[in-house]
Amino acid sequence: MLWKKERRSHSIKVLILKKAYSFFKLSKPRILFATYLLFLIPYLTASHPNEFSNPMRLAILSLLAITTSMAFNSANSYFDRDIDSIMQRTRKRPLPSGTLTVKEAQAFVASSFTASALIAAYVSLIYGPIILALYCLAALSYIGIYTLFLKRRTALNVITLSPAVAVPILVGWYLGCGCLSLQSILMGIAATTWGPLHLWALASVYTQDYIRARVPMLPTVLNLKDVGKIMFTLALALSAITLSIALIKAHKLIYLLITIPATTALLRFSYKTLKEPGSKWSFKLYKFSSYYLPIILFSAYLNTIIPL
Repeated sequence: MLWKKERRSHSIKVLILKKAYSFFKLSKPRILFATYLLFLIPYLTASHPNEFSNPMRLAILSLLAITTSMAFNSANSYFDRDIDSIMQRTRKRPLPSGTLTVKEAQAFVASSFTASALIAAYVSLIYGPIILALYCLAALSYIGIYTLFLKRRTALNVITLSPAVAVPILVGWYLGCGCLSLQSILMGIAATTWGPLHLWALASVYTQDYIRARVPMLPTVLNLKDVGKIMFTLALALSAITLSIALIKAHKLIYLLITIPATTALLRFSYKTLKEPGSKWSFKLYKFSSYYLPIILFSAYLNTIIPL
């Protein structure tokens, strides 16, 4: 009898862990981690040399970034569950695969939204209403306009998602030093430029998936040659913004030593998608661009702690 109880207890623990992992996957862990970096690195840069002087403060602000990303990503997964079930790339996500029920997802979205909104309100009481304003802007951009309204209506849908990409950077910087400097604004503009480039590179790889799901993306309405021209133009603009940040920095050597090779690689991949349209170079551009923005942000932080 004892071994049966132990076996049942073990089975329950396994089920709980599997369910917890499914909730974690609902919040899109890769995007969650990337979003946290977009918040954390600007915060560390702006608050230097006091970035680690108050661990509790950093923990609370990190909780704000993490719960907000979990709320927005899980809401997107919930509302896009019919699309995800059609697309080969996403059909193994928790809702299409059946590892979570619709009601379980609804409960998780509601609880994570409640938690993130309460933390945002609390942080706003301490650091000012701009935090809550930026939170609302990100929610409106990601969930309201992009997910619920424009994603299934226009091939330019990802442009409306761009403000949500910039918000973690702006929030992190503001909480780090109490203001939004020209450098933080340029970083935010870089993020809004990066968003469409990154997502259109992805859509160029999975064009048939988007066509099957009837989701208009630029590669589904234009030929890949024209999409390549647009992505190369965006890469040129992003490169110019990235390098312009060096013009306002008193110390810029380390920043340039890192960003110039990274920007050169970005331009090379985007140029290749223009000259050789197809999934090969689009996939390489998509993968490299995943790291490009964190690399640029980290190089700025590194140049702050090592002023050369």
